[in-house]
Amino acid sequence: MATLLKLAVVYPTSIPWMAEIIDGIRRYGLQYGGWQILTCPPTLEASGERSRSLSSLVGWKGDAAIAAVRNAEDRKIVRKLGIPVVNLSQWESEAHGVPRVSVDNYLAGRLAAEHLLERGIRELAYLGWKNVHYSNERLRGFASRAKEAGLHCVTKLDAAEGTSARTLADELHELGAWLSALPRPCGIFAVQDYRAQLVVEACASVGLRVPRDVAIIGMDDDAIVCGHSTPTLTSVRRNSGQVGWEMAALIDRMIRGDRPDTMEILVPPEGIVERQSTDMFHHGDEVVQLAVSFMLRNLKDAPKVQTIADHAGVSKRTLETRFRSATGKSPHEYLTTARIERAMKLMQRPTQTNLRNVAAACGFASYPAFVAAFQGACGKTPGDYQRQFRQARGS
Repeated sequence: MATLLKLAVVYPTSIPWMAEIIDGIRRYGLQYGGWQILTCPPTLEASGERSRSLSSLVGWKGDAAIAAVRNAEDRKIVRKLGIPVVNLSQWESEAHGVPRVSVDNYLAGRLAAEHLLERGIRELAYLGWKNVHYSNERLRGFASRAKEAGLHCVTKLDAAEGTSARTLADELHELGAWLSALPRPCGIFAVQDYRAQLVVEACASVGLRVPRDVAIIGMDDDAIVCGHSTPTLTSVRRNSGQVGWEMAALIDRMIRGDRPDTMEILVPPEGIVERQSTDMFHHGDEVVQLAVSFMLRNLKDAPKVQTIADHAGVSKRTLETRFRSATGKSPHEYLTTARIERAMKLMQRPTQTNLRNVAAACGFASYPAFVAAFQGACGKTPGDYQRQFRQARGS
C-alpha cells in the first residue's frame, strides 16, 4: 500500500473560508493519490487543544506545509523546516522566495466597485488596513474602477493589529463620525465582512439608513456574518476551493522537484453574492417592500399602480404616499428604475446580443420607449452601454 503524503495546513485565525481552502486541497489529494492532512484551527485553544503554527512544525516528519507566512521570522522557520512550503497569506507585498497562492484581491476590488456603480451610486469609499498588501490591492482595484467612471474614492485605513485594545464604543464613535461626513448616497467597500458588519452597526448609531444612505459590500462571504447582519450583507466571494486546489497542485509539483514558474498564483474571485446591504430596492416599510417585491417579480408584465396597491393590501393613494415617503419616487418611477437595472444585468450576459429581446423582457412597450428610458437614466443608449461594458470586462 502506497504511503500517504503528509501535509500540514496551519493558519493563524479560524475563518470560515479556510474550510473551503482545505476542501480544495483534499479534493486534489483524492484525485492524485490521497493525502493525509494535519491541521488544527486556533479556536480549539479554548477546549485545551494546542494551536498549530509554523514553529510547532519544527521536527515534524512530514512532506510539505501550507501556512500563513507573514514576516521575516516566519520565513526563518520555513527555511528551518526544510520541506516545501506554500504561503496562503498576502500580508506582505513581496513573496520573498516562498511561493504563494491567493485570491486576486485587485480584481475583487474592481468587482466591488462595479457592483456599486451598477446600482447608480456615484460616491464611493473604502475601509481597510494600513500597510497590509491584500488590503492595498483591494483598494487599488476599487479605486481604479472608480477612476475609470470619473469618480474619486474616499479612504479610511486603520492599523490592522491595533484595534484589539480599543473598545467597541470607541470604534463605533470614530467610524460613525467618518460615515456622517461622507456625501450620500455612498457605496462603501470594506476590506472584509467583519469590518462591513461594523459599518452597518456604525450607520445605525448615527441614523444612516442601509442601503438608502450607505450601501455596503464586504469580502469573504462569511455566511454567519453576512446572513445574520441586519440588513444582510453583500460580499465578494473568494473562490477559496479553487485557491486550495491550486495550492495543492503547486505543493505536488514542488515535492516532485519542480521549481515554481512564478512566486505568486492569483485566483479570480467567484463574484458578488448580493444581499440587502446593496439592494437599492430593499425598504423597511412592509407595504413598500411588498409592492417592490411584486414589481420585481412582474417586470415583464408592466403592472399598473392599482394592481400593485391591491397586492400590497392598500389603496392606490396610500401606496403612492408611503412609496414616495420611503423612496423619494412614485411607484411608476421606481418601476422604471427597476426595469433599467434588470436590462443592465441582462446586457452584461456574454450570450445576450438582441436588445429588443431585453426591452421585451423588462416590460417596455416598444424598443424606442426602452431606448428613451435607458438613455434618460444612464446618459447613453443601450447599445453604447453594452459595448462599453464588454470592452471593460475584456480588458
